[in-house]
Amino acid sequence: MKSYTYIVILLLLSFGKSHAADYLLSPQVHRLISDTTLLMKESSYEKAELKIKHSVDWQSLRIIEQAVLAHQLGVIYVALKDYLQAQTQFERALRVDALPPVMQLQLRYNLAQVYLTQDKPQVALEILQPVVKREEIKPEFSFLIAACYAKLGHLSEGWLWVTRGLQNQTQLVEQHYALAVQLSIALGYYSDAHGLLEKLVQSYPKKLIYNRQLMFVLIALDKQSQALATGELAYQRGLYTSEADILQLVHLYLHQNVPYQAAQLLNREIALDHIQATPSNLRLLASAWLRAREYQLAVVALEQITKSSKSGELFLYLAHIFAEQGNWIKTQQLLRHALSDAGLGNQASAHLLQGITLLKVGNDEQAWYALNKASEFDSTRASALAWMDYLKLK
Repeated sequence: MKSYTYIVILLLLSFGKSHAADYLLSPQVHRLISDTTLLMKESSYEKAELKIKHSVDWQSLRIIEQAVLAHQLGVIYVALKDYLQAQTQFERALRVDALPPVMQLQLRYNLAQVYLTQDKPQVALEILQPVVKREEIKPEFSFLIAACYAKLGHLSEGWLWVTRGLQNQTQLVEQHYALAVQLSIALGYYSDAHGLLEKLVQSYPKKLIYNRQLMFVLIALDKQSQALATGELAYQRGLYTSEADILQLVHLYLHQNVPYQAAQLLNREIALDHIQATPSNLRLLASAWLRAREYQLAVVALEQITKSSKSGELFLYLAHIFAEQGNWIKTQQLLRHALSDAGLGNQASAHLLQGITLLKVGNDEQAWYALNKASEFDSTRASALAWMDYLKLK
């Protein structure tokens, strides 16, 4: 929650002599406000609470003094995260309507924040109604109203207040920009989100969430190369430590057709034990090495999987790699493992490759049998028959 403003009223300067008598505090109350403000700056909130409660006789105080001390107590309770007590004190100060107009507005802001923290955005908006009707509104009020509408699911109304706040804001306030980003992404306003996130990442380069959001927005805008550059920079800064973030960067490299960098990154992170060497991750690694034409490295990755997996599909995939390299003996061995898996889904491809492999090693009789099996499947019939015609001509 946004920090609350401490009320220390110097009304002789703020409101002129004609109203000074109404707003002046007694020396005792003025000293109490000063003392408790110092305690709050030292984070001694419990001491500040006790000092206010036990230092004055509330019944003997003027209404303005009661309002000021009630607000001060409300700020203390917010710091202690006792929002019900904060609500009680802020309402007490608001109810007497004794504070100057500018202070009353700040009090409404603080009370609305408390209600929003308690997941009561509708009540918060009701508290802010006198503010909503004003022509000139401070940016922080606009963003608080936007947050209320966002909490209610009224995203378009929230976005209107966000844009109003941004127009009147002269410097970047992180929580305001973060709210604006959330709303713009939720509404699909990715160009707006892009501009906001560029500023957030520049101002808070170590905040992982803004880097993630910027990558998401750039991908949504089909700016893959910029998304990759953002991911690379975040990785170099040491922000990417989770498997999901690193794998997203790997996929971006692959999408941008730089498989060697994808494979290098994934291989390094697996070696560092930042990413688990699961079958799916190893297959991704092998795929990246293959696209980079690093066949031996792809084989190393896939053979790691075969140590713990008996999947026929995996053995078949590996067999195709060895076949591409012309290693027919190794291809035969892998195909035997693949075809021994009763759950092998791609039987057609396995029989076709087996037939070709047997033909390559000179076992024409067994090759004919395997190709004949492959011809029984629609997907491989044409290729199998062509190889069988070749065998007839030998």
